[in-house]
Amino acid sequence: MKVIVNQPNSENKIIELISSFDTTGDTFYAKRNTIKIFKVGNEEWNVKSFKIPHLINKFAYRFIRKSKAQRSFEYANYLLDHGILTPKPIAYIEKYNLQETDIMAAVLIVEEAGIIAMNTMSQLISMGHEVVGIAKSSNTAFAKIE
Repeated sequence: MKVIVNQPNSENKIIELISSFDTTGDTFYAKRNTIKIFKVGNEEWNVKSFKIPHLINKFAYRFIRKSKAQRSFEYANYLLDHGILTPKPIAYIEKYNLQETDIMAAVLIVEEAGIIAMNTMSQLISMGHEVVGIAKSSNTAFAKIE
């Protein structure tokens, strides 16, 4: 198992959270991928478990390209480094089969998103981007901005 953590001294807490993922946490979304919300100390963490890829992609994500969790983690850090508000990535985890030849699971953990998404949209609009569509899912809004 590969665990990459942004928060010092939280690796054991993260491994414990992931090992009990199926039985704990509040499910926010459960279709192709699963998103759960966990209360960790005084924080809320959003944990996204990506769908297990089919055989060819399992191999590709192990040896050829980065997993979706790793790419999401890196993109979030990139956006933050460039002053664009986005939920802070806490960690990503990749689990492999016993032979470690292909990926079996990928998980991304970020801080609670809350108002950050709306702030990011406002920030992008103020930079001259145009909102071309908005969709609402549960209590989260998504916008397509060009």
